[in-house]
Parts: sequence; structure tokens; C-alpha cells
Amino acid sequence: MLEKYANVFDIFAKTDAVIIEKDDYDDYENTYTLTEIDRVTGDLQPYGGELLMNEYGLARECQKRFFCKANNNIKEGALLRVGGRYFEVVYVADWDAGYIVMLNEVDLNG
Repeated sequence: MLEKYANVFDIFAKTDAVIIEKDDYDDYENTYTLTEIDRVTGDLQPYGGELLMNEYGLARECQKRFFCKANNNIKEGALLRVGGRYFEVVYVADWDAGYIVMLNEVDLNG
């Protein structure tokens, strides 16, 4: 069955995400200019800061993790939009099979 998939993470990839670049801030409107950079499909799962500390030794806010193919546009500080929700990338674990991206939900333009 695995021969159908180009990457092991593809088996569970059911969540579409948009990689967003946050540009200029408008003080009057209290909004950022957001530009779509790329799209990626992966597996979004609940995940917490305590797990991030236990597994990676990092003390950071984190609510989700996202398993996906490697993508050079996904790096710490980048934004992912999943549906109408925005997540900041707080850590990227680079595995041979792809990325495990730790995410912190943020409020933008709201």
C-alpha cells in the first residue's frame, strides 16, 4: 500500500494549509497585509507546549503540530492559514520523511 504514496506523510495528509507572509502593518485599520506564498497538504493534530518541552526541550506556546512534506517556505516565524485560522510556526523538526511543524495559533486582522 505504501508504494502509492510518494511520502509517508501523504497517507494522513487531509488538511490544506496556505503559507502566508505577513507584510506591512496598517495602524489605522489595525491589520497586516498578508500574501499567499505557497500551499501544502498535511496532517494537523493537537499538540501542547508541555509535549514540545518534553520531546524537544523547547519552552514555547504551541497548540498544534502539522506533518507535511518538506517545504523551504515553512520556517520559524512563518504563518500557516488553515481554514480561517492562522498559526505561527514556532519550531520545525526536519525528518528524512518531511517536516513536523509546531504551531501556535495567532489572531491576525481581527
